[in-house]
Amino acid sequence: MSLQRISHISTPAFDNGLAELRDTGLIDTSGAPGRVHLAFQNESVRRRFYAPMSKSRKTRLHRLAYELFNCASTDEELLAHHSFRGQLNDLAARHCLKSANALCGNGHYPAAIKVYNQAKLCLRRMGRELDAAASADLALCYARVGKTASADRIYQHLLTTEATPIESRSLLSSIYAGLTAPESRKIVSAPLILCSRALETAPPDCAYSSDVND
Repeated sequence: MSLQRISHISTPAFDNGLAELRDTGLIDTSGAPGRVHLAFQNESVRRRFYAPMSKSRKTRLHRLAYELFNCASTDEELLAHHSFRGQLNDLAARHCLKSANALCGNGHYPAAIKVYNQAKLCLRRMGRELDAAASADLALCYARVGKTASADRIYQHLLTTEATPIESRSLLSSIYAGLTAPESRKIVSAPLILCSRALETAPPDCAYSSDVND
């Protein structure tokens, strides 16, 4: 059992401890011997067990949990949580982005912001950054929760400092639309508004530049 392996407690003592916790109603166990799954029945009890653990032990625990759930679950939020806490940066970035995209698409903007930023942290640890599409989605989430200054900073960064030009017409249109949204506090210039309108109405094969000069 994964928990027993990192507890440094003998198997008989560990099994007896689980039995006592189960008999007192603190945990619920399921599964076959050697593959027992447990769940705390009370959140405060779970925190009481988790909080005193060292950072390295928590990391190991989450890595083991990821290995377990990656074979048995397609829940991206669950996989993102354990891979992020387990500092499995490459895997965590991938799962966090999938989870954040789903949360954003379902309108759960505060949760999506948290997970997008977790993905950003994992990528930066590997010397990488969020791609333009994910950054634009993060900006949208900030705008939806009223953090328009944060949204505007991301949009402006995409337009002025992106290493490679943004070639996706739909992505550029969403960026300009975000900057011209009524809830944005930014003073929008006429050329920026016209550029947004042009992008909205341009045919798919139309050539254009993403440079904006006020």
